[in-house]
Amino acid sequence: MLGAKNVGRLGSVLCEQSVEHPGLFSTWHPQLHRVWDEIFDLYFNRARADEVANAMPMEFELLWERVVENGLFAPGASQFRRYWGFLLLERLLPHLSEDTVPSMMTPNIVRAMSDNISVKGKSALAKVGMRTAERLSEVCESNTKVGLAVLTHLLNQKNTIQPVDAAKTNLRSMMANRIVAKLDSEAIVGYVTYLQQLFAAPRRVRSKSGVADAQTAVNVSDKSIEKQRAWAVDQMIRVARFGQLPITDELTGSVLRFVAAHAAFTVTGDTKKCSVVELRDAPVPELSAATRDYCALALVNLVGELNRHVSEPNRTASDAETRGLAGHARDGTAWPTAALALVLDTKRKRGMQVVLHGFEETQEPLTKLLAQLREMAQAASGLEAAAAQRVHMLELLLGNLCVGAAFGANPQTQAEYLEVAAEVSECYAKLTQTGQESDSDSDDEPELQPVEVLTDILISLFTRDSSILRRLCDQVFVPFAELMTARAMESIVGVLQAREGADEDVVTEMD
Repeated sequence: MLGAKNVGRLGSVLCEQSVEHPGLFSTWHPQLHRVWDEIFDLYFNRARADEVANAMPMEFELLWERVVENGLFAPGASQFRRYWGFLLLERLLPHLSEDTVPSMMTPNIVRAMSDNISVKGKSALAKVGMRTAERLSEVCESNTKVGLAVLTHLLNQKNTIQPVDAAKTNLRSMMANRIVAKLDSEAIVGYVTYLQQLFAAPRRVRSKSGVADAQTAVNVSDKSIEKQRAWAVDQMIRVARFGQLPITDELTGSVLRFVAAHAAFTVTGDTKKCSVVELRDAPVPELSAATRDYCALALVNLVGELNRHVSEPNRTASDAETRGLAGHARDGTAWPTAALALVLDTKRKRGMQVVLHGFEETQEPLTKLLAQLREMAQAASGLEAAAAQRVHMLELLLGNLCVGAAFGANPQTQAEYLEVAAEVSECYAKLTQTGQESDSDSDDEPELQPVEVLTDILISLFTRDSSILRRLCDQVFVPFAELMTARAMESIVGVLQAREGADEDVVTEMD
């Protein structure tokens, strides 16, 4: 019955549901069926390893996915089935490790911990959910690697969590706050190191049962290896961008360099002598093209997330040094500049080969733009605060465009990014040539003011599909708002009127 071909039928039986004979499961009981005792004993009792090897049951991950994730916690599942799901999750906790978290903390289970279940709930479902969350939190507090793995799955795409004293705190927020309270920088560095090691050498065998044993080990597929590596990259990035963890610039830089290096390079010589520390552990097996493309896309998204990230204050520095700059490390280096510099400064090193798409065409303009970025960072250090902020925002915009061009996979998009990057570079040149930016509204002015050039650039970027660039446009525009001219305002108003006209046309067609 535990054969993989029976997973569908077994899922229906264990979820106690039947389309053909719904009357068989018309009554509900709060206890789990006794068959679960046998299933957990078979998979997790080390003494039964020989029996598992002979019986060749389906992998426990497959059983869990079908019965629990897509059965008891499936969207639309009744509160009674979710009640059973929490009981099974509680039963699994003694066997939880950082390796098993990805298959256990699945989307539907995480959703069940936040949807309609408050820590103050009085229903049977809320009580069993709270008890399970309490025990899971205890496991996470005792093992920081498990804690961080669970935390990143709880947060998924969120960068922050609700405070513990929120009026309606759900299980996910409660657990996340408890886990964060127990974490320190050393634990986080250890977890990132573990993820980097997993990326370089993913598990190539795994046990079909919940207990690792040579007798029940099976080789994993290439697809599974790629999935492990993608998970490791996702986890590193979630840790790096989560604002409530004690993340240092060193750790953020380590994650950024690791992802960028594996997206951009292959080592043809001795990896132990590689100039890029993050590449000294040669991936086994070698990275596929799909994995490198995944790293490149992840790098672009990470840089975009870091645009609003302000570095952790340096407690030992003076007040002036403690104020962080969004999108920059504490030493003033813009994160996109750091990613771009890794590629361009390392490309000529012996034993290194760049494998980015279209690099032969993009490297020359990118090299010139990198020099421009470094010049902008140097120039900003000698300006007063408002002018420096404007230069830094242009630097951030130019850097993101360069990263998109360097790590992109579409030649047309890469060319468009480089074209816009050249316009931003010209805008910066105008800004420096004018010295003190002018806010003149004169119609006789033959040359466009820097803010007018920038406004046209930002308007064009707003039409793109990239949410990263659209958010960055808002961020870049803020320090230039006080320099707005009548011509720049006309450009903005023209776009708004065109949009309103398009909306009116849609309404007319609907009428």
